Amino acid sequence: MRAEARELDAAETTDAYYPRNVDLHRHLVALSGNARLVELYDAVSKELHLFRRHGLESHAARHTSNDQHRRIIDHLEAGNGEEAARLMEAHIVAGKNRMLAAHSRTRG
Repeated sequence: MRAEARELDAAETTDAYYPRNVDLHRHLVALSGNARLVELYDAVSKELHLFRRHGLESHAARHTSNDQHRRIIDHLEAGNGEEAARLMEAHIVAGKNRMLAAHSRTRG
């Protein structure tokens, strides 16, 4: 996962960042070992594709998102599942807020 996070750091455009971001998220979900969760993630990911991508168009948003990824990975590798879960939830909420803000800017 660290290699995936480094690839995200190197991605300078949304077109380069977004597919790697989706792959990292799917990898994290797959680590749960829960096949049904992976199926649900894939379905939701497809539904939210355009909104998620739009929320990552700025360099600052991509940088913040990947900083959050690294912190999650740090805690997973340290065996601190509770903190990793808390950070994952915060990452999801931050992503939702980015999506909503991006959507508001385009509507408004």
